[in-house]
Amino acid sequence: GKTATHAVVMCRLFIKGRDYGPHPFVVQLRDLETHLPLPGRTIGDIGPKMGYNGVDNGFLSFDHVRIPRGALLQRYTKVTREGSYVPPPKQNAKSSYATMVSVRADIVEYAGEVLSK
Repeated sequence: GKTATHAVVMCRLFIKGRDYGPHPFVVQLRDLETHLPLPGRTIGDIGPKMGYNGVDNGFLSFDHVRIPRGALLQRYTKVTREGSYVPPPKQNAKSSYATMVSVRADIVEYAGEVLSK
């Protein structure tokens, strides 16, 4: 969008060349004084959309941006200071998937309501 200075993004986690797949990170997008995108970030608005126009949605891409370990949301997954990866307990995978499916279902339901008008 046009206003976000930070975002929670899903990025592939690499440790010592090994890919551990997508993980959530809090990432600064723009300079807080000039509001210009930081280096390596391409940010844009996706424009009007059917439904959800009150939400400022946009697109974001990164080009060779290193995100520090401290930005990783480490509720279930851990990365130690030494660089060791500690995977999440197995039972948390189901709850993460359920949340994702629930959000997708809400979007479909809302789109159906808009189309029925």
